[in-house]
Amino acid sequence: MVFEAGGSTAKVAVKLNRWPVPVPVQYAQCPDTAYHPYSRCSQTILPGGAGLVLDRSPSDEDDPAGGELLSALLTYRDGKQVFVSEAGRRALPLTHDHLAAVATSPVWHPVLAAIPAPPALPRTGSVPRLTAPQISRIIGRLLPNGVRAGRPGGADGFGHLTVDDGRGKSLVAVNVQKWKPGDAAMTQVFRKAVTLPDGTRVSTRQGPAARGGPGTIEWTVDTLGADGLRVVISAINAGAYRLPAGRGTPALSPERLRRIALDPAWRQAVGGVSRRTPPGPITVTSHP
Repeated sequence: MVFEAGGSTAKVAVKLNRWPVPVPVQYAQCPDTAYHPYSRCSQTILPGGAGLVLDRSPSDEDDPAGGELLSALLTYRDGKQVFVSEAGRRALPLTHDHLAAVATSPVWHPVLAAIPAPPALPRTGSVPRLTAPQISRIIGRLLPNGVRAGRPGGADGFGHLTVDDGRGKSLVAVNVQKWKPGDAAMTQVFRKAVTLPDGTRVSTRQGPAARGGPGTIEWTVDTLGADGLRVVISAINAGAYRLPAGRGTPALSPERLRRIALDPAWRQAVGGVSRRTPPGPITVTSHP
């Protein structure tokens, strides 16, 4: 619907949904600033346990000076969810408080109750998955002296930091996966890789950042151990994807990225998770 007030006009929409429990965190939290650098977001747990996410972002992230998108995302512990958004030019008629009031209104309860419960997520046995904070902390420990780090983020299996060596910000991201040794898909991915004496395969890529802003380049080191542990590390010459290049090259050299990807800290961390996790089939996801 189109809402007008005080000479301002905006498009307001409401979307109702229901997720399996536990709700995947990526569907109930603030946007990842590595991919949505213009997001200004807050998260609050309300009485009763529902999570409320309030976000302000450009309506078109390729034109951050254009219109705005305000949203309120309310996620209940049983998976029911209300998403209210408002899009338009500057000086939108509704505030975040208005959107939050709409999202938390009991008027939606009968409609949410009528949404069939979704099927449960398949039990994966949970291959050891490092959390985003775990990955970000390991990255931070492996950085060279003199490099400052901040703005950690990510999701399970994927973590990132913004680093600065004094010459500008650079996003560094790591994806940790576990594959079955000898998996055919990975054999194909690493068919041209260099094989180290311990059986680890290493491939490198350098080129324009696929989701980067103007002038951004990305350096990537992709490693696969003989035991199926895959560690992929990338760095770009900007503080986040979508942002224009802020420096000539990424803050970490390809050789430094290779050393971080091959560091035994990853295998030690996954092994620690494995000892706390019941065995089960292997699943794999890549970063967003």
